[in-house]
Amino acid sequence: MVPKDYTSIAALAELVADSKDVGRNFGKVLFTPRTIRVGGRRTSVRLEPEFWTAIDFVVAVEKIDRDAFFLDIEQRYGRFAFSSKIRSVVVSTLLKIALLDRIRCARLAASNRSGPPPRKRNEKKQGAEKAPRKPPPRPRARV
Repeated sequence: MVPKDYTSIAALAELVADSKDVGRNFGKVLFTPRTIRVGGRRTSVRLEPEFWTAIDFVVAVEKIDRDAFFLDIEQRYGRFAFSSKIRSVVVSTLLKIALLDRIRCARLAASNRSGPPPRKRNEKKQGAEKAPRKPPPRPRARV
């Protein structure tokens, strides 16, 4: 199970690295069946161990129940190819979490920089006014 304070992709990398089943039988597809609840009914789903770890991570970060996570997937996409839909949703959610983590880190780095904050594109410097433009030179008349 994932601790509640895991909210970054680095934490997921640690979880996957610590998992017992990850990397075992390299070259063979290793599925782990688990019984889950979807809308009050029990069903069995076979996924790779990395996806079960990722599901635990996603539900911890999103602060939702695992059963609610599976129910949401079924309501959005239906029952057909449920394992495939779970994989797709997990990967897209991990990408979203990674992007938000990257944005958070960039903002943190920007707040720790010394000096004035970066200017916006159309923002002028203080005290810097534009000099009046010179008119273009007139063409000379030919004789």
